[in-house]
Amino acid sequence: MLEEREFQLPGLTLAAREWGNRNGRPVIFLHGWLDNAGSFDRLVPLLENCHSLAVDSAGHGLSTNRSADSTYNIWQEVGDIVHIADQMGWEQFTLVGHSRGANVATLIAGTFPKRVSKLVLIEGGVATIGNTEDAPEN
Repeated sequence: MLEEREFQLPGLTLAAREWGNRNGRPVIFLHGWLDNAGSFDRLVPLLENCHSLAVDSAGHGLSTNRSADSTYNIWQEVGDIVHIADQMGWEQFTLVGHSRGANVATLIAGTFPKRVSKLVLIEGGVATIGNTEDAPEN
């Protein structure tokens, strides 16, 4: 059953859509640039054993805009998502990110590796350094 949620952060209200088994695996979905949490409406109901939360980024969907003296960089969104996970009581969670959301998800996983149990990137890229032929061994 879908439930619309709001999370209060300093100077900001972020909207989210919550589905699934409240005792299931926690999964946070992050949408792409100029999109919204509704982009996961067809995927999330298929995840029967998950407690899923699709978040509207600041200034997107039903979330409020950041203040006029703020910016919309991806580092701010990293903090936003960690605050939401804390409010949900989720010490560990899976992250699914699409496009820009995949970039944010990658930063969260790299910054808080003990909190992210799995990372799923949809149309997301990760920069590589060095010879990619050796990637499977690394």
